[in-house]
Amino acid sequence: MSFMIFQSAFSHDLYSTVRVVQCSEALAAAVCSTSESSNCIVPRLLFLESYFCSDDKSNWKWGKDGKMHVLGCLMLQTVFKFPSGFIQQYVTSILSMETNHALEAAKDAGGGRVIDCFLSSIVSAKQTRRFIFK
Repeated sequence: MSFMIFQSAFSHDLYSTVRVVQCSEALAAAVCSTSESSNCIVPRLLFLESYFCSDDKSNWKWGKDGKMHVLGCLMLQTVFKFPSGFIQQYVTSILSMETNHALEAAKDAGGGRVIDCFLSSIVSAKQTRRFIFK
């Protein structure tokens, strides 16, 4: 369901405020329950297949296989093109990544593109510097 909302947000009007908010919230809700910290959103989307195939989703950890999921990376790239006011939970999540995880993401083709989109997004310079200094 949430991926259908994500897809429909782009098929009509990318900058429609309501759709952008719905899309952002639905995608986050698909990988992170309301009782969990939003810090898990970006890692779970980067390793989307590994996360969804996990038997114990509440205890899922950073992907062990090292291969980031193409669709998850594409969704994150798109999210980081949204206005910064609508993606704060994604910004918080990527900034909370451990340094070694950020480096692993940068080494992966899809993960590197996600980081590039984050750094090119309309987040504050302070947030950009905070990620770079990892």
